[in-house]
Amino acid sequence: MSTLNAGGRSITDGLIFQLDGDLSVSYVKTPKQLSGCILWLDASDSSTLTTEGIGYVRYWSDKSTSGVVATGGGLTLANEPLLTSNALNGLSSIYFDGTDYFEIPNNSALQTQNEKTIFVVYKYTKVSNTNYGVLIHRGTGDSNEEIRLAVVNSADWIYFDIGAGAGPYIQPTGQTANIRDYAANIITATATRSAGSSTLKLYSNGKDMGGSTLSPTLTPSVGSFVTSIGKQIEGASNVNFFTGFISEVIVYNRCLSNTERKQIEQYLGSKWAIPLSLTTSVTNVRDLTSTTTLNTIYPTTYPILQHPYKDAIEQNAQSDYISFNSNTTIKTLGAIPFTIEWAFAIIARPNNGTNYGIFDNGESYQVKGVVIRVDGASKRLYVRISRGGATSFTDFYDTTVLTTGKYYHYIVSYDGATVRFYLNGSLTNAVAFDKGTTATDSLFYPTGTSQNLQGEILFYKIFNRALTAAETSYQYELEKNRIESMPQIVADNMHFWLDANYYSSYPNTGTIWYDLSNNAKNFTTYVNQTVTALSFTSTEPRYFTFNGTSNFASSNGVTLGTSATVSVWIKMTSTAQCGILGDCLQNRSFTGYDISNGKMRYWYEYNYPSTQTVTGTTSVNTGTWKHLTWVKTGTSLIMYIDGVQDFSATLLTNVTGFVNSVGTLWGPCNASPFYTSLFNGQMANIMCYSVALSSTQVLQNYNAQKYRFGK
Repeated sequence: MSTLNAGGRSITDGLIFQLDGDLSVSYVKTPKQLSGCILWLDASDSSTLTTEGIGYVRYWSDKSTSGVVATGGGLTLANEPLLTSNALNGLSSIYFDGTDYFEIPNNSALQTQNEKTIFVVYKYTKVSNTNYGVLIHRGTGDSNEEIRLAVVNSADWIYFDIGAGAGPYIQPTGQTANIRDYAANIITATATRSAGSSTLKLYSNGKDMGGSTLSPTLTPSVGSFVTSIGKQIEGASNVNFFTGFISEVIVYNRCLSNTERKQIEQYLGSKWAIPLSLTTSVTNVRDLTSTTTLNTIYPTTYPILQHPYKDAIEQNAQSDYISFNSNTTIKTLGAIPFTIEWAFAIIARPNNGTNYGIFDNGESYQVKGVVIRVDGASKRLYVRISRGGATSFTDFYDTTVLTTGKYYHYIVSYDGATVRFYLNGSLTNAVAFDKGTTATDSLFYPTGTSQNLQGEILFYKIFNRALTAAETSYQYELEKNRIESMPQIVADNMHFWLDANYYSSYPNTGTIWYDLSNNAKNFTTYVNQTVTALSFTSTEPRYFTFNGTSNFASSNGVTLGTSATVSVWIKMTSTAQCGILGDCLQNRSFTGYDISNGKMRYWYEYNYPSTQTVTGTTSVNTGTWKHLTWVKTGTSLIMYIDGVQDFSATLLTNVTGFVNSVGTLWGPCNASPFYTSLFNGQMANIMCYSVALSSTQVLQNYNAQKYRFGK
């Protein structure tokens, strides 16, 4: 007989499989868990900092076994970096103003001639010169460098250099938006060195930025080198001061393995709330019960884990899956009682014939075993249990239509006589069923095979018994706060949601930008008046490029009433009038959202030909990703940039209006352009609501998506 565990602990009686986005990937609690850590400077640890005045840092003590001390500004107050509280994820960081630096006297423990791995958490502030902003340097100026890792101000890329003179070095181009947007970053540099060549690699927030194998003309010595943070060492032709924040520096005297590198990146990302690249492959996902072992993550490069930003396991395309080696108990689920518990969000449009997998333990979903899926057409969960044979199976449907993007806690249990559905702790359906057949496949698939999950799973548990009603309620209450605190969008009351990040909204090709809400407001893309695919970038953060002269998308449209919210992620530099959302048919009351002279604007028509325009105060055409939100309720209009209010105004009338085009203000749609206010820039998503979101909800949407844009 099962009893509820005391002390807020999950039920373990009968637990035979468990995945968790926070725990199923190996991680480290301290960089010193990995051998070879020779420098560890941590701005969040006040015990390592000695300050004076208003917080100028005189000494920064190393937490590695080397035990060195970095001295601020040569003990000159004007050159000592400033400790800044609550700088990043509520933690302290150290600000360098372009004249500040630290120096560490020569110490043999810091010598890394042949191999090295360097991690730096920083937030870069671009300055108007063509020099480098040096993060860490060890050597004797330009003539002999053991390490130089720097941000290049003129080109917004990272420079990694070892050796003498001009090489060897890496200068990767096409960096992520994180560097250009001056957001917090984790930069990782690795080097292996032999007598004849060196191999250097760079990673930005876990994403491989490229590498080089080079033949240096000289091998640097390991003599009396000073290590500097925030500038190049004295004696260089240019000191190359860094401007911005440095939060943590970790150096190893060896080249870490890919697994070890990811562990440190996950440690730093979780600590400083910096999301790892969505293209980072994690291949060591594990069953926390140790009952089963991982067989395959397919494809191996797929971004399976959003840790640390969401601590969620994500799947975003129909061909991706995880498989584990099965065992006798898992094969017999359906023939014996079971419970499967998970918390998830479906991020997929209604799509007849395409279902979204939650569980599959059979080699054929109609022949043997148990399958759990969300029906693509109705967006309702169903369970299929087979009695054996291609036509001998039964489908059991729950009653709830799931909202795209919203997190749910689900439990499906079978006690040998009844299949029960529990949604957010409450019983929603119960259907009688006698007994299924045993599967024979050597593998099982936690998120399906041929029709996989498109969305995110926070955690996943399988029990070899049916939990009681009291236990299901207990499990929900135990996980409720965790689920509700997940970064997630406001998913209710949408007119439409177009999002290039999700395969279900745009499958990398075609002329339809699909609506992820349940309203099927799909938009067709055009070049001039011809249905044509737009330029699309399939790497993160995944976006369309509108050319400003002929590109737009249109649908059958919606009428925005007394209350409405429109939000969009864009990146642009144009000073021209650039439409975001409007009415391209021009035969009804006009409402438009656009950018004018680089600022947000709302434009509407009342008592034709009278119009009113409301323009924000802050430029958004900065060449960086911006989240823009217009919120209207009655005659009140508020504009937000990156979750913060930019401007508010009172409208002359409580206007309602029709919108049907993305990337235009009011034309063209079905005729030759008579006004060329087409969007010129990059657009990643756009959401339209039938209600006025609160300021808290606007910020919620920004926080739920900012990781994709280096924010």
